[in-house]
Amino acid sequence: MKQALFILCFIVTGTLFGQSKYLKTTELNTLIENGDLKAEEGDYFGAIHFYDLAYEIDSAAKGLIYRLAISNKGFHNYNKALPLFRRIEKSPPLKINH
Repeated sequence: MKQALFILCFIVTGTLFGQSKYLKTTELNTLIENGDLKAEEGDYFGAIHFYDLAYEIDSAAKGLIYRLAISNKGFHNYNKALPLFRRIEKSPPLKINH
């Protein structure tokens, strides 16, 4: 009986953590897409807002640092844009192939 209860708890816990990861990925993608839309509209302040929220979820999301740097540059917030561009320049995984 104790074994069955342990297995049931293990399965339920694994399912909950799996859904949590899925929800975070979905939320992350939605935030980045909203940021992209705002950037395309020229609303760099709005784009920064969505990208910052996405950064809190996953700071290593592909292309997020670049998007943040470009949006800060577009908003003329060079004090925040420059360190982000330097971070891209110094980190091989963050570099963009032209």
